[in-house]
Amino acid sequence: HDFIAEVFIVTDHVGGAAQWDAGFGTPAPLMGWDEIQALGSAGIRFGSHMASHSHMNALSSRAIVREAVRSRALLERALGTPCISIAAPFGETSDRFVSIAGRCGYEIGVTAEPGFARLGSDPLRLPRIEVVGHGSLEQFANAVREDAGRRCDVRADR
Repeated sequence: HDFIAEVFIVTDHVGGAAQWDAGFGTPAPLMGWDEIQALGSAGIRFGSHMASHSHMNALSSRAIVREAVRSRALLERALGTPCISIAAPFGETSDRFVSIAGRCGYEIGVTAEPGFARLGSDPLRLPRIEVVGHGSLEQFANAVREDAGRRCDVRADR
């Protein structure tokens, strides 16, 4: 259906585990570079979820720059394609973070805000429909339909 998946990678933890979720149970294993490269070859796109998965609000601007640049460079080197998208850990998209991401060369930023992007949306603050592991395809389709019906202001008879 012409959809492309975008997966955000915490580059310092590739092949490890999602330790930041340890409070919820056993941390989930994370993909290794071989799996990421294979999926990239199959058409999946990858963006940065920063290098360390730290809280951006707790880092200095200099530390955010270092993480954003390092993560982007690792992804581009591993995949051989430009890395233009970023999603801040914990959905933290302060004005400072968004400004830094843009200055580091990112063109697209995904927030934790649910919904659809619209014409005129800030490309570094795009909302999303989150797909979680326990949802069914039918639940996803319903979420898309419900959101589209609630927010769509384009009428078919125009």
